[in-house]
Amino acid sequence: NSPVVRGILSSSIVVITSTNGTDAITLLYKKGASFNETRLKAPEIEIINSNGAGDALLGTFLANLINNKNIEQSLRDAIAYASEVCKTNCPRLE
Repeated sequence: NSPVVRGILSSSIVVITSTNGTDAITLLYKKGASFNETRLKAPEIEIINSNGAGDALLGTFLANLINNKNIEQSLRDAIAYASEVCKTNCPRLE
């Protein structure tokens, strides 16, 4: 409930995500005049290389939203894909 978050939520921005490495990913999003908060934890995996994981997470999340997927399912899919990226030695899956 920081002043920065309250300021962002009172603006026209609709979605905020915050990642903390292997800790939970927090999603704040507006729904009407109020906002919802969802925290999802990434699965515990053996990380080989995290290069590209953030891009994979954000790209998957946004692509799902553009394709009218539910916001929470979009985040779950994004976490799953970013986790798969971390299991490879490069940022792109074959």
